[in-house]
Amino acid sequence: MESFQQDLVCALREVVSGSNWQCVGEKETFRTGCTKLYSEDVEDIVLIHPEGERFYAMDSACPHEGGPLELGDIEDLGNGKLVLSCPWHDFEFSLIDGSSSSGLQNQVYEVKVFDGKVYIQTQSTLSRTPLKTSKLHQSGKGNISYP
Repeated sequence: MESFQQDLVCALREVVSGSNWQCVGEKETFRTGCTKLYSEDVEDIVLIHPEGERFYAMDSACPHEGGPLELGDIEDLGNGKLVLSCPWHDFEFSLIDGSSSSGLQNQVYEVKVFDGKVYIQTQSTLSRTPLKTSKLHQSGKGNISYP
């Protein structure tokens, strides 16, 4: 049986390495709450870890006016419906599908935990630390830059 498990782990590693799944770190390094993940070519992503085992991910900028969702609150609306609330104007986004009662929609990403590591399905390479330049700086809308 141990040989079968090793073969399965090897096969899954090959599938993950040949796909759009990005490893963002060890599961135990993510505390309960929200963690911003930086991208150089698409929207930054917020990894959401409510109490328990499950992880979720969505674009980190609120689609209303760009509020920082990584600073938002995770709320339980009952019946297992979890939302992330924007700190600027209190718009709430479903962790499952990114929908909002306001009609706004946020992009969500599939998240898997495998072999103690957290993976997000996205074509972009993600980093837990800010990249050299942000999309805001590149677009000319601001002058944010990082050393």
